[in-house]
Order: sequence, then C-alpha cells, then structure tokens
Amino acid sequence: MVERCATLRISIMSCQKVTAFGFSTSTFWQSIQKRYFIAVVRRLHQLGFSRCQHLPIFRSIMTSGISNISRSSPCILLTNDDGVNSPGILLLAKRFVSWGCEVIVVAPDTNQSACSHRLTMSSDLRLKELRSLGENIYSVSGSPADCVSVALDPNGVFYHKNLVPTIAISGINLGPNTSHDVLHSGTFAGARHAAFYGVPSVATSLASNDMREENILTAVEATFQLCSKLLTFLPRRPNNFQRPRATFVRRHVEESLTEDRCFDILLQCFQAGDLLLNLNVPSRWNGKFLSTSLGGVFYRDVLQRVSEKEENSDMKEDELFRLVVHGGIEFVQDERLTDIEALQRKFASITCLSTWPETHPFEIPCCVLKYALHSAKSGFPTWVERGSEFQSQL
Repeated sequence: MVERCATLRISIMSCQKVTAFGFSTSTFWQSIQKRYFIAVVRRLHQLGFSRCQHLPIFRSIMTSGISNISRSSPCILLTNDDGVNSPGILLLAKRFVSWGCEVIVVAPDTNQSACSHRLTMSSDLRLKELRSLGENIYSVSGSPADCVSVALDPNGVFYHKNLVPTIAISGINLGPNTSHDVLHSGTFAGARHAAFYGVPSVATSLASNDMREENILTAVEATFQLCSKLLTFLPRRPNNFQRPRATFVRRHVEESLTEDRCFDILLQCFQAGDLLLNLNVPSRWNGKFLSTSLGGVFYRDVLQRVSEKEENSDMKEDELFRLVVHGGIEFVQDERLTDIEALQRKFASITCLSTWPETHPFEIPCCVLKYALHSAKSGFPTWVERGSEFQSQL
C-alpha cells in the first residue's frame, strides 16, 4: 500500500510539474523522453488512478488512447438520409458487426435526400424496431437529424439500451456529397447532428451514379478502413458525450502555434465533436486516400418546367416545376487539392470540416483548420495518423 501511494505521488508530481509550466503536448514530448511518460501513464492506469484526467496535459493524451486499455468493443451509431432500407447502410452495418462492433442503426423510414438539417417540430416522431432487417435496426418517421436525436438524447434509444456510441457514421449515401452539397445533404447533417452531441462523427458517400452492389461494397471498404483507423485511438465513451459542460468557452489560439500543436488541437476537436469528417469514395477507387478541401461548383439552369399552365386558369397550383441536379455544372478552379479533383483521380476524399458555424464559441480557428489539409503518407489526415501512432506505442 505504501509503495502504491508513493508511486502514485511521484506520478502526480510529474504531471503537475509539467502543467505548472504550461507546456503544450508537443513541447512536452520534446522536453521529456516519451518512453518515460508512457511508463508513468501505464502505471497510473494499473493503479486505477483516473482523477488525473482533469489535468490539462492528460486531456488530449488520456482521451487519445490511454483509456482504451482493456475495454469493450466499440459501439457505433449508423444513420443516413436514403432510408433504413438502403443497401448502403445495411451493408455497412454488416461489415462492422462482422468486425465485432455493436452497431445500432437509427435511420429514416423514407428517403430524406437533400433534406439538410431539418428537424421535425410540428408532428410526433414514430420509432419502430425492424427485426426483419436484423438486430438493433430502427426506423424513425423523420429526418436524419431527427434520427440522431431519437438515438442520442437522454431519453433515446442508446439511453434505454444503456449504451454510449464510440463514433457516429452517416451513410453510405448513394451519390456524392462534395462542395457545398454538404449544406443540402441529409447525410452530412446526420453526422453533424451527432457531433452536436459530442460524438466523433463521419459522413460517407459513394460518389457515383452507378449503384451496383459491387460499387457500394467499395465505399463500405473505404469507410471501414477510415473508421477502423479512428477507432484505434478514440475512447469507447466520448468524454464530451451530450456535452456535460454547458458553458461555452471560445478557443483562444495564438497565430504562432507550432504545426505539432495544431495537429494536437485538431485531434482534440474531433474527439469533442467540434470537427467532423466527410468521406467520398469513387466507384473505381484506387485504394488510396487524400485529405482535401471542399471544391467549388455552381449548378446552372436547375429549374425545369414539368407542365404548362392551363389556359384561362389563374391558379398557381397548375404550374409544376422540378429541380434538376444535373442541369449545367460549372466547376471553380482551385489551387488547393479539392474533393472533386481527388475523386477525378480515383482517390477517396477525406475533408475535415468544422461542426460549428463561424463566430460560434466552438469554431475552429482558420490558422488551425488549415492543417487539416495535411496528408500523411497513407493519405489520411496527419492528425489522424498521429493519434493512431501514439496509441500503437502504448
């Protein structure tokens, strides 16, 4: 018992000394041998000491993998906007279940494509369990954002199952979600709404008009590769789930931040639900990824008249129109690598986007978000590789 307390006291003093000087995570790695620190953290875990997680130096490190030791299988929330019967979401669920994950599907009962972030406020939402489709599959009479609320709110599906999602995945969308289409997309809105609840989230799409099963399975594989990488360092229970700290604190970030520190901030933002990923996979995927920005696209002449107004009629209801997505498409040239360019080159595109709009207290400063465009050799965002590499050393 004496040895246990002594070891614990040494470990705590080591942590407090570092935080007293206000070292950032990256500076800390430069000032103390990494092996020693990992040994200290492992010893803390063996002693069952978890209260050190409130210390600043542990907030990113502990949530990046220390708490992953000896824990249960990940739990995944799946939603989409194509509907609960879509092959994209059912094949994706099957893939993660076969990997040993606990998967809960909560998706719209009808197609909700391009519904954006709509919430149903004027009518009740009906939840149904669809045992004919498999275990833990539910439909909701609403939008993808509605589905996420029904799943994650304190009186929702996960609460009654005594579960907490490790990650939320929205998709696989049957069609691309690039450029500003993310603003129209119900798929992206589903992932973003889960991020509102403090859950790390990914939106994923098959960027093709060819919906054959083999192409959907290609998108399933790319999604699995990305999300399984994320699951190597995500804690099984998000520390920010349902955002227990109601106080909004604006991030004060200096322009002189080092590159390493910016990568650390991006990792923390993703774990807190303040950053989410948008994945697009081409049907003829080359098996590689690229970190990209959103491309620029304008849709021209999208309004199509379906029928002429009847003669001698003043009723506006007699005029019918249809929005045609594939009217005139104009691409904007960009010096940065965009999601559109990556797809044209047969790469899967990973775009990191802020959950919150500009001027929101949780917005990610541009001086940090620009580092989300950095790709590791694997094509994954560099901050993702850093999180995975750190976990592999524990």
